[in-house]
Amino acid sequence: MPIPTVSTAFMEAVFEYLADRGVDEALVLRELGLVDKQQLVINTRIALRDYERLFEIGQALTGDKYFGLNMGTSPMPRTWGLVSHLAMWWGTPRSACV
Repeated sequence: MPIPTVSTAFMEAVFEYLADRGVDEALVLRELGLVDKQQLVINTRIALRDYERLFEIGQALTGDKYFGLNMGTSPMPRTWGLVSHLAMWWGTPRSACV
């Protein structure tokens, strides 16, 4: 059975969110036992278990008990693409499509 994976854009979103909160990428990598975030990438994807670990580290480093929830409410057009862009600029899903 293949290892469950997620898009590397999701990984980038975690690093971006942490950076916006003053958490240095090198510190996150040190917590992971890595020197470069590309070490997380497998065939242009990241293992789900590593992605989940990023959330655990994010929670620990920020002290935010609701790290994943709060990250999910932050629009990040550079990492989420068109859907995030539309959500940020249009009042309703219907108006974004018309």
